[in-house]
Amino acid sequence: MTFSGVEISEFLGARLGKVVAPFLRPVLLDPANDLLSRGSKNLRGQLVRIGFACGDRGERRLLHWGENLMERLHAGSLIVDDIEDNSELRRGLPCLHKRFGTPIALNTGNWLYFWPLFEGSQMGLTPMLELEVYRRYHRTLLSAHIGQALDVGVRIDEVKRDLVADLCLASLELKSGALTALGVVIGAVLSGAGVDRVKALEDFGTRFGVALQMFDDLGNFRGSKEPSKQYEDLRLRRPSWIWAIVARDFPDRFAGFCEAVALLPDRGAVDEWAKVNESVPRYAKERAVVFLNDALSDLEKGPVPQATVHSLRDLSVRLAEAYG
Repeated sequence: MTFSGVEISEFLGARLGKVVAPFLRPVLLDPANDLLSRGSKNLRGQLVRIGFACGDRGERRLLHWGENLMERLHAGSLIVDDIEDNSELRRGLPCLHKRFGTPIALNTGNWLYFWPLFEGSQMGLTPMLELEVYRRYHRTLLSAHIGQALDVGVRIDEVKRDLVADLCLASLELKSGALTALGVVIGAVLSGAGVDRVKALEDFGTRFGVALQMFDDLGNFRGSKEPSKQYEDLRLRRPSWIWAIVARDFPDRFAGFCEAVALLPDRGAVDEWAKVNESVPRYAKERAVVFLNDALSDLEKGPVPQATVHSLRDLSVRLAEAYG
């Protein structure tokens, strides 16, 4: 899944490749490979494979491209997220903007959004299939950037309490929901799955992505995801599942929560709030599990093969265990 440099030379052609390729490794390929080689849960690739199983006309090379497309898109989004959050670590190592500098990291993250589409143009797809993939990919990027605008631009502690939950859930859907839905849909589209199956998978994928972010947000609150990043979402006042839960289901505790968060990065008050209100994150996880199970129940009633439903249910169980 990493880059050798041959791809760039072929893209640029003999004339430009000869001049440019030797200089690109330290400023583009090395940063990209640095993150891609750190390992991941490969969740997006798994979703592509599950979606791919819903059709009967797909070629294995298209499946491989779909997996790479989603994992590289995800990697690019992580680089940009880390810059916007000024994070220190990603997968246990310094973030790319800490290791290579912000300009190189930002350019690398953006490049990873676009390179998979060029690879797709070399796959010999039919014009109709290529257009469908491009349109879905483009729409997803637009949704994710709208969601990211909410994420980085709106201080959730300044939003009226009765609006907080809906705004947080909208942010989760536009970002994580859209990206996760794209993975399972790309797999289905590449394998020739029917329109009804693709629509059912898209609906489920969106809800699955929201659940994924719910569990991820809880991991950030508890410090179970990466201890060094505990409370990062709170410190940055990002819309998140914990904000939604407190605002919607524990309104009497909302003011105290806001007061504790306001003292960050001094974490003493938030630690104390979490200790006194330990039932809140437990309840938040229970609601996330219910949300995910409801999505699976609805999927079972639709046109998607039961084998696919079983695969998605198994993945969901592992998701809850890994992130919860």
